[in-house]
Parts: sequence; C-alpha cells; structure tokens
Amino acid sequence: MNPLFPIALGALMVAAVAADRWVVRWGLPGPIPLFLIGLLMPDQAFPLMSRVNGLQRLDAYVASLLLFAAGFQFSRQLLRSRPLLRAGLLLALPGTLVSIGAMALVIHAVIAGLISLHWAPPMTPVGRNVLALALAICLAPSDWAFFTFMTRRIANFEPELGQLFDFEAALGSAMTLLVGAAAIDALQHLDQGAIAATVEAGVVTGSVSVLGGLALAVGSGTVLAVLMTLAVHQVAHHRSHQVVLVLGFLFLGFGSQALLGHGGLLCALVMGMVSSLLLDRRGLGAEKRELVMEIEAINLVAEAVIFFFAGVTVVAYRLPLALCLILVLLAVLALLRPLVVAIFTQGSGLSPAKQRFLGSWSAKGAMSIGLAAAAPELIHIGTRPETPVLDQFLEHGLLLEVVVGVVLISMVVQSVIVPRLHRRLP
Repeated sequence: MNPLFPIALGALMVAAVAADRWVVRWGLPGPIPLFLIGLLMPDQAFPLMSRVNGLQRLDAYVASLLLFAAGFQFSRQLLRSRPLLRAGLLLALPGTLVSIGAMALVIHAVIAGLISLHWAPPMTPVGRNVLALALAICLAPSDWAFFTFMTRRIANFEPELGQLFDFEAALGSAMTLLVGAAAIDALQHLDQGAIAATVEAGVVTGSVSVLGGLALAVGSGTVLAVLMTLAVHQVAHHRSHQVVLVLGFLFLGFGSQALLGHGGLLCALVMGMVSSLLLDRRGLGAEKRELVMEIEAINLVAEAVIFFFAGVTVVAYRLPLALCLILVLLAVLALLRPLVVAIFTQGSGLSPAKQRFLGSWSAKGAMSIGLAAAAPELIHIGTRPETPVLDQFLEHGLLLEVVVGVVLISMVVQSVIVPRLHRRLP
C-alpha cells in the first residue's frame, strides 16, 4: 500500500473537524474545501483510488452509514400527526418516483439532442437509458447530513418541517434504492440490439428480484435492529461501547446483505429506522439523542472521505456534455421540487408559506456522490460481461462528474438562500 494513503487519510480526518468549525462560519458546508483539496491532489498519490474505481473501496460503507443515520432520525412524533404522516409518505414514495421518472426523461432527451449536435460522443440506446436513469437515481434522495448542517445554521428551525423532512429523507432513500435495484436487475436482460423483446422479461424478473430483496432487507434489518437495541441497552455500559455496537451491527447487516444481492444499503436504512422507533418506545430518548451526536461525528468523517476522494476521482473530460447536463439537472431540480411538494402536501395542514419553503429546496450532498461512485460497480454486476453498456461514459467518469457538479452548486446556492427564506416564515 502506498504510505501516502494512511497519512492523507489521517490528515483528512483532522481537516474534517477543522473545516466543520471554521468553514461553517462562512456559511458553507465543511466538505466543500475538502473536495477542492482532493481535486488538486495528484492521481499518482492514490493508486487504489484511480478515476475508474475511485470510491468503490469506501463508498459502500460510507453510504450505508449515511443511510443508517438518515433512518435513525425517524421519530414517533410524526406518526401521531396523520396529515403530516400522509404528506411524508406521499412525498417519499410517489413523489420520489415522479422525480426519478421526470429527471430521467429530461436527461435522456437532452443527451439525444447533444449527440445530434455532436457535443457528445455516440451512445447506444441502452447506454443513454442507463446514463439518464443512473443520474436521476443518484440525485433523487435527500441528504440528511446537509439538512443537519442547515438546521445548525438556522436558529429555531421549524420542528414540524424538520420532522417531515427526516421522514421524507429516510423513506425517499429507500424508494430510490428499490428503483435502482430494479433497474440493475432489468439490465441483465438488455443488450445493444433490439430491446423490445427483452423489456417484459426484464421488468418481471426485476420486480420479483426486488420484492425478494426488499423482504430480505426489511426482515434482516428489523431483526438486527432489535438485537442492536437490546445490546445497546443491556450490554454496553459506556457511550463508546454503544457506538461500537451500532457500527458492528450496521456492518454485519450491510455485509450479509451484500453477499446475497444489492440490499445492503436498504438493510442499513431499515436498521436505522427500526432502532430509532424502538429507542423511542422504550423511553430512551436521552440515550438516542446522545447516540445521534456520536453518529454525527462519524458522519463528519464519512462526508470528508466522500468529498475528498470525489475530488481525487473527478477529471474534467468532455466538458460540454458535463456542463450541459449539470445545468439541465439544476434547472429540473429547481422546477420539479416545488411542483412535487405542491401536489403531495395537499391536506397536510402545512401553511402555504411552509409549503413554499419546503418546495424551495431539496438537500443534496454526500449520499448522491456515494451512490454515483457505487453505480459503475453495481451496474456492471447487473449486466452481462459481453455487454459494454457503460463504456461510453464510465471511462471518463461522466456520471460522477455531473453528480458532483450538481451537488456542489446546489449546496453553495442553498446555503445562502435557504436561511433567508426561513427568516421570512411567519
């Protein structure tokens, strides 16, 4: 192993804490300067982190931790408010599906237009479909870590909106992972030729596989969450032991699911949601709050790893195509979010001002980058070896570059705009 790797990783952990304290004072999330540092880092310093396999050594574990943290914010208080619960379910389930579908259609049309103008390299029909769907899936889930950063910046953040966002972020991530798993399974039945005859088989097989994976992930996640809660309450007598237990059970669930399919990330999310509800039910709210603080500290390092190695991985090839897709996706997100919120929060009891605020932003962050980094390996698993579906854009890291561009721009813009919008709430 290159000796620079552990040195850089240790420096990264120190820099993450420093950035979280000092950069936040400027109104920006700490991971952004870490991305810029990674961007300036020579590729030769990280032979295991090349542009091709970039984050695939770390992204899965980091993404599972971020998803667990999102689920761990799930609160029983929201379950007592039926109008808000209904709005959260609608935003997270059909709302996420609408967002993915609309983004994929727009991206597909834009890519086809850019190819016709010779601004993008020729792609097979399957390649265009995969790229459009992969981008839509990566940018669909809301990022809990960035939401937490915003709530720290905004004094007296509306608790009603916070609970609704926590619920949407957790279930929306689950829906995103299910759609991604279905797409990966369906890819096994697609090739570069005529695809009409294989779509039906792909949809059927993908649906069966996803339902089986869903049942396995939910069942094992629930069982592990129950065992973890009992262990945290009865075995661990120190906070440090409780954190180690949480991480141990989390990686047990993620690893066992990963052996059987791509349900490991969903299992981590289910573990977070179920354990959160169990701790609330046992009246261990104080212990849960302390655990949340510990998990936030671990999340700080996880985000630093994601953003830093994204900077190492990103190389600006095919700029016209990347920039066009970044601008289009930013516009789609800005137009689509208010529409989805307006449709699916009807009858929620939220005031029009709160609905407008909720529709004015959709937090994107490390989760989207982690999914983009994992996409190449996952899609290659789902395709036949002789079907080079992704060669046209994976070789140049286009997927990751576009997602990183959208995330960074939206984080900077929202860090400035959202606090001002919150101050205008009556």
